[in-house]
Amino acid sequence: METDSSLEMRSPSAFKGMTLSQVCDFVESRHHAYAQKELPGLIQLTERVAIVHGKHDPRLMAVRDYFLEAANAFSAHIQKEGGVLFPMIRSLETDASYGDSRWDYIIDPIEQMRLEHEGVELSLEKIRKLTDSFLVPAHACNTYRSMLYGLQAFYANFHQHSDVENNVLFPRALRKVDRIDPE
Repeated sequence: METDSSLEMRSPSAFKGMTLSQVCDFVESRHHAYAQKELPGLIQLTERVAIVHGKHDPRLMAVRDYFLEAANAFSAHIQKEGGVLFPMIRSLETDASYGDSRWDYIIDPIEQMRLEHEGVELSLEKIRKLTDSFLVPAHACNTYRSMLYGLQAFYANFHQHSDVENNVLFPRALRKVDRIDPE
């Protein structure tokens, strides 16, 4: 699956012509893989910065705590998507045996993923506010800088992930089960 930057979420039309499976592949190869690669290091950085600098800036303790909360929630989220929801969505293209039950079959997991997006978003938004939108203080050491740059990149990746799912993948899957109007 191609993952060039032209497919970054700017509008749902960026994914026009892609199948549901291809959109799932894109999310997994771009956003899930990124999170799985980056989360362990970012957890370590937030912990190290909180320990070293948290005495002088207690906000960094909260940054660590909110990030650990977001990281744990997002890790569980992508496991559920990859192991449960995405196979369901892919099956919509190949298995016509669900009939009218397809709506019940798919709506609850999609709604759960949307709620989980909101939960992670709340934690990441708190981090953004605590760090003054990831502003690097003049006194920041290289570890502190790396943490802020990493958090900012993770924040951006998460928003792209949830935009693709909430505005492209989930609406298309729901249209596939004929319960909402076509595009």
